[in-house]
Amino acid sequence: MDEPECRLVVRDASGKVILAQNDFSFEILLHGRDVNGDGIRDLVLKEYSGGAHCCWTYYFFSLAPGPA
Repeated sequence: MDEPECRLVVRDASGKVILAQNDFSFEILLHGRDVNGDGIRDLVLKEYSGGAHCCWTYYFFSLAPGPA
């Protein structure tokens, strides 16, 4: 089995880790657009596991002062 090639770490403004993940690849799909209509910019990431199970995971982050 191949080892994951990428490490993703998302931190808030104070440096607190919000998400830490290893996987085959990560991609920024959207940055700075309001995707959920709440008036706050968002970040959307896509994670790909690679291999025969070929799964994608999508992460949606609000870029508000208290990221969620």
